[in-house]
This record gives sequence, C-alpha cells and structure tokens, in this order.
Amino acid sequence: MAQWQTKLRAALPEQLRNFISRDARRELIGQVNATLLVFNDLLVHLEASTQRSVAGDSEQSSTPAVVAASDLAKAAASVLQRDNASVMLLLPPSEFVATSKHMPGVTRDNLTAAIALQQDSLLPALDMPLAMGINPDSTTLGDDHIALWISQERLDELFNAFADVGLFLAAVKPRPLAVTLSDIEARLDDSDINTQSSVAVNKQVITQWLHIHKSDLNTPAFAEQWEQEIKSHPAAKSIALNTPENYCEQTIKNSVNASLAYSFFPGAALQDVHKAEQGRRLVAGGIAAVVLVVLAAVPFLWQSIEFRRAAATLAENRELSADARADQAIVANFENEWGPVIDYPQQNVSETLFTLQDVLAPEQLTSFELSEGLISIEGTSADPQAILQRLEQDPLFTEVVFARATNNSRYFIDLRLNPVNFEGYMLRYFPDN
Repeated sequence: MAQWQTKLRAALPEQLRNFISRDARRELIGQVNATLLVFNDLLVHLEASTQRSVAGDSEQSSTPAVVAASDLAKAAASVLQRDNASVMLLLPPSEFVATSKHMPGVTRDNLTAAIALQQDSLLPALDMPLAMGINPDSTTLGDDHIALWISQERLDELFNAFADVGLFLAAVKPRPLAVTLSDIEARLDDSDINTQSSVAVNKQVITQWLHIHKSDLNTPAFAEQWEQEIKSHPAAKSIALNTPENYCEQTIKNSVNASLAYSFFPGAALQDVHKAEQGRRLVAGGIAAVVLVVLAAVPFLWQSIEFRRAAATLAENRELSADARADQAIVANFENEWGPVIDYPQQNVSETLFTLQDVLAPEQLTSFELSEGLISIEGTSADPQAILQRLEQDPLFTEVVFARATNNSRYFIDLRLNPVNFEGYMLRYFPDN
C-alpha cells in the first residue's frame, strides 16, 4: 500500500505533492504571528516591544523559577489584546535540560531518533514523557551532540492555558536561541535575576550549553570552573542578553529564527495540524483521483473525437462522390450485361495461320483444327522434332506436345494459343457450367 501511495504521489504535480505532504512542525512555525518572551516577571511581545507583568505561582510549580501556565496565558492575552493569535513562546533556559552524547558514525537523518532512544540513559531520574530538540546539522561538526529536553506535560499545560484565553500556542523555544546568527561561532550570554546561561552556537548548532544559579557563582570553585568551561569554547562573537530590551533589539533586528531546530511543539498543536492535513489529503486525494480518471479517459475521448471526425469526413466524401459512384454503377452494370460478349476470347485465326506458315515453312500441313484455343495439326516432315522446337519458341503458342508418335515422318502436334483462356472465361461468366 505504501509503495502504491509513493508511486501515486510521485506522479502528481510538484505543487500538489507539496500540498499533500507537509511537515506539521514547519507548518506550525509558519503560522506564528506573535513572539512572546518570558524574562524575570515580565512577558514581552517582541514584535510590538510591549510587556506585561506576570506573577509566578510557586504552589503550582515544582521550581520557583517556572511561571505557572495560567499566569503566562493571562499575561499573553493582556499583552496581545486579540484572539486567534498563533504564538511562539520563548522560555528561560532554566526550563530546559541539556545533555551531551558522543555518537560517532550517526548520520544526519538518524541523529534525532538515535538520541531519543538514549533518553533513559541520559536522563535516568526523569521518568516522564519528554520532548527533545536537536539540530541534525550537528553531525557536520563532529561526533558530540547536544540535545535539549523539556517535559511534555509542561508543553501541554501551556497549550491548554493559552487555548483557554483564545490563543494558539504553536511552539516553545529557549529564549537565547531566538537570535538568528550567521555561520560564525557565537556565544549567547543570558542573564536574569536568578540564573546565568551561556550558549555557544556554531552554524545554528549548539556546541556548549552552560546554566547555573547565580548564587552558586559566589562559590570560588564554581566560578572558576564556569570561567574555564567558557574559555574551552572560544567564540568569535559574544552577544549579551541581560534585559528584555536586548532581546527586542536582537530579535527584531535579526528576526526570530524560524528553524525547526530546538523548537518544541505541544502535542495538541501537532494534532490540530494533522487533522487539517488529513482534510487536505482527502481533498487532494479526490483531486488526484479526478485527475487520474481524466487522464485515463483522455485516450478514449480522443478516439471518440477522431471517430466522429472520420465519420463526418466519410459522409462528406460520400456526398461528393455520389455522381461518380452513380456513373461507376452504370459502367459496372454495362460490363455485367455485355461482359460475356466483350470478353469472349478472340482466337484470331488469320494471325494464327500466318504464324504457323512462317514456323512450318517450307513444310505443309495436311490437317488443321482449332477449337477454344486448342490447335491440332498434322503433316509430314523429315525432322518433326525441329518443327516442335520452333513452335515452342514462338510466343503465340504454348503447351506444345506430340499428340501421337511419329510414323514415317508423319507428325501429330497439339498446342494452345497463348493469349486465349477459355477456361478462365467460362469460370468467370458461367461458373455453374
């Protein structure tokens, strides 16, 4: 069945194939028309550079730094002041867990699935459904790959809370990765009231992810190790993201990175896209079926048109040739009535006798009979065989044979006139006789 679908999809025009086979995650990214940034106790609308205060609820959150989904949704409705917005939510790095895995030989197409299978060994303490984000282009930079993880439950809570206030949460992303960078390696330094994050990015691929609580930096050992880790990954460019204004400046200047890498999608959002995609597939399938039926019927329609055209041409030719066919019928009728007379075989006796005289000279005949093209001659000659040979060589005669044995130079020869065919004449006009 899959093979049949693949062949059918390949036979369709490119635009129709793209209409049927869409990437749900890419489509969700394409729907985004509002980007909201969570920074400290603020929710910032990056496109409009407006912000609202959002209160954290420690009773609903396992981590004080994590803002309750309901509070974020209320602040989002207040800052956007419109329904049916499709939102990209940029969360603090503290809401994500980064893991590093050395996996030599893994190809770009297999990297995401290979890392996902390592969840139990990478995060043994997190016995819950997790969503993972990774850039498959990481395989071009080496065998060490960094993946980001977030609780699927958190994504679903955010989606439902936003849906309750009439907003569609299309995707979630770590806020430092909202900055679009060039291919050079850069370091993104994110700092808020409670945490410090430093992310090294090369060609849109995370090469280092560091995150620490600011209070831990008061410990010299931790501070020294922090500096050593940063120095181990030097970057050509450093971008400070310490305030909402920094984010507004960077993201508006460079635009929010529309890449699928490190974006996380609520399950309900993906389901909505899949439902819409199924509807499109049904419509496209109907269109494809109609197209195939039309294509299959084209040869028959063309044959029908050609047949009608040929029939019309034949009728026109019949009308134009009616007079000629009438004259032809008269001629044919005349030939049928007078054919036995006109086509009666002409034996031309005088020509036959003159020819025989030339062939037999100086010999003379004693007997001559001619009946229906068959001639019987009788005579005497010193060399009857020579006479037979001369008769055979003359084109007027055929089937020349001795009718009887010669006796004392007397010969009897039978022959036929070559152009006379009584048998054919009788067969044509008198077949019953």
